[in-house]
Amino acid sequence: MAVTKIDPAISSVLFKPVLIRAGVSLIFAVVAFIIQEPSHAVTSFGVAIYLLLSGTALWEYLRREPVPEAMRSPLSMACAAWCLGAIVVVGVHLFEAPMWATAVAVGAAYLVGGVAELVAGVRHRRDFIPARDQILAGGVNTLAGLGLIIWCTTFNDHQVLGLTGAVAFIITVITAVAGIGFWLDARAAAKAGHTEAKKQTGLR
Repeated sequence: MAVTKIDPAISSVLFKPVLIRAGVSLIFAVVAFIIQEPSHAVTSFGVAIYLLLSGTALWEYLRREPVPEAMRSPLSMACAAWCLGAIVVVGVHLFEAPMWATAVAVGAAYLVGGVAELVAGVRHRRDFIPARDQILAGGVNTLAGLGLIIWCTTFNDHQVLGLTGAVAFIITVITAVAGIGFWLDARAAAKAGHTEAKKQTGLR
């Protein structure tokens, strides 16, 4: 099976927003792992901040020129789902709703955002190779969202924070591998271009 290479020009533009998303996910995953007995406020505000920052990072990705126009609509929907979900999660906490409502709010944000990202990846996996990473990330978020909604009555704060932290760690791996790969490709292309320029200069 032939390995399809990504244009270095695309890699050089996309590696930063992808690594930003990886960094956001990694920080949240570490925090979620460290906090073993979170209060309801810590869970609600922690997950809300993560959703908001994830939406912002994805927005920075989708607005880059190499991303196909048609792919931006579903990715924008994912951003909106996460940012709106963050507001809803905080609102549920402030109105002192039961724990299952928090699980449903978080799950809905994950589900809608995950499906939107999954659709974007599936539709453009052939014409835009980086979209294949959206399939993985979208699939993970979709499954997490379904789990939170279906078993919402069984979750407590520790379990919600633990599940979202585990999902964040998986997203970290997916985006870090992609982002570092983009960065290495862009760096190799830049070095090759510099070497070629020096050769051309030496021939003159």
